[in-house]
Amino acid sequence: MDELLHTATSAQADRLRSTLRRKVLGPQLGSFYVFCKTIMGYKDLTPSFHLPLCNDIQSTLGDLKRGYLEPRGSFKSTIVGKSYPAWRLLGGGSPWIEDILKCEVNDQLLEYYDKDHDVDPRNHRILILSEAQDIANKDLKDIKFKIENDQQFQWLFPEIIPESVTKTVWNAGEILLPRSQSFDESTLTALGADSAGTGFHYTIIVYEDLAGEKAAKSEPLMQTAKDRIKASPGLLVNPRTSEELFIATRWKHGTADVPGWMMQELPHGTTESGRPTGFKWHIRSAEEEGPDGERIPTFPEKYPIEVLDDIKQREGEYLYNCNYMNRPSSPEGSDFNPKLYKQFSIGESSPGVLDMIIPDDGTPPVRLRHLYRLGFYDPSSGGKTAKCEGAIAIVAMAADRRVFALRVWGKNSGYDEALEKFSVLNDQYVLHRRMYEAIGAQKEVENIVKMRRQIQELNGKCLKCEAKHRNFTIDPFNPGTQNKEERIRAFLGPAYEQGRFYVRKGETEFKMQMQDFPHGALIDRLDATASGVKHLRAPLSADEIESLQLETEAVHMPRESRTFTTQNYGGYV
Repeated sequence: MDELLHTATSAQADRLRSTLRRKVLGPQLGSFYVFCKTIMGYKDLTPSFHLPLCNDIQSTLGDLKRGYLEPRGSFKSTIVGKSYPAWRLLGGGSPWIEDILKCEVNDQLLEYYDKDHDVDPRNHRILILSEAQDIANKDLKDIKFKIENDQQFQWLFPEIIPESVTKTVWNAGEILLPRSQSFDESTLTALGADSAGTGFHYTIIVYEDLAGEKAAKSEPLMQTAKDRIKASPGLLVNPRTSEELFIATRWKHGTADVPGWMMQELPHGTTESGRPTGFKWHIRSAEEEGPDGERIPTFPEKYPIEVLDDIKQREGEYLYNCNYMNRPSSPEGSDFNPKLYKQFSIGESSPGVLDMIIPDDGTPPVRLRHLYRLGFYDPSSGGKTAKCEGAIAIVAMAADRRVFALRVWGKNSGYDEALEKFSVLNDQYVLHRRMYEAIGAQKEVENIVKMRRQIQELNGKCLKCEAKHRNFTIDPFNPGTQNKEERIRAFLGPAYEQGRFYVRKGETEFKMQMQDFPHGALIDRLDATASGVKHLRAPLSADEIESLQLETEAVHMPRESRTFTTQNYGGYV
């Protein structure tokens, strides 16, 4: 600090200040992180955990409604509640930042702002909304301290330093900084969820732990927070162009807390005119599952695995899944007892041949070729705003009736993309049967499968990926009047409860859907798996399953056309 201040008084001061301002405000990724760590002074931030978060926030400024779920105690308030408002007021993320950085920090910059008030980032009116007024106020403390006491901050950013804090609005929940226009609102305002706040409008709203521990213990407080989100468009200068940034930790399952409710009621999507709607979510957990099923801490400097284990033991699985995984399970326990959850890994049956299924409970390994294998596709045709996803489950059964979920895929995608994925999985696992849920317009799936087969026979390859897929037919399944939850309980429940169901390690999303059921927002992968399990059967023997495989491949081998027209009209295609 002393060395920096000494340089600041030398002939190199302007050049150094220009370099530092570009480092922390410039458009290059990483500048927001450097601002948080070096300018705001939050030295506990780490490049492995916090740099990706800062870069994500910086690179998604075009998404006006963003939601971030971070583990409890991971300094999310430090980044979003304290650093982000200051960074934006100084020009970070501004479309005019290059022009701003070219100006010397003196009259030249102020003249630039006076010529065009729209380019002046100091004209932002930023509202910080938290669970309570005192919680919101704490986010302003660090910013106020920097402005009043930090000489480095004052030297780098004189354009937002007031002549005297006694001559401006300067209290626990509101501060007014120098700017080139006059507004009813102060520069920064902090409010609790139950505060009125009507009559004022803001260009940026930061929701910082809007519903935390207090609200988790009080349904009226939780509802107050939800009502605040509902009414927030009335607090924006322009609902079409103003920014909303939501950061929190989960506290309850399903729609019982604010993030879960927002995900269901305000899903991210686009209107027919292309205008974005809803919140785009970014979710992280304190630990991840590695490729071999190992647990990997995401913030090991504070939360290594042994610390996470201690937290989980003290808080219990439900609160741990909420606060640290951001993937709440039912407080009463899901329909699927997590103690019965079994996994398997893939090993070698011989050097270089990865086809041995090795259960983690000590039951006998089995080769993939000795399983009856089936793929089930549950289509989603809801488009970008759909609250469900298309899902494909590759399931198999051994002669002893053990069931293995070999692969479970899900995505909010169209039929063609999903069927391309199904083709790739069919190539990989050489399925004996392929099925799909045929309800209403979803019957179009069969037409697309036929068309894809004809195109491949005509061109000799798939036009989408230029590979030559195995040919396959697909059989419809109509579930009748049963809903998804009934099917999952009826088709998957018995095998799971009997300890016969195994999931491949690494299927984290599927595991969470099973753990959340029936309270989770998504159950499509679970439903596809359950429907696939319903249609499985045990092979009579290893010889029988291999014989069936040869017959299946023979039936679906492409036949050459007996006509010579380029479009193969009238022939056996």
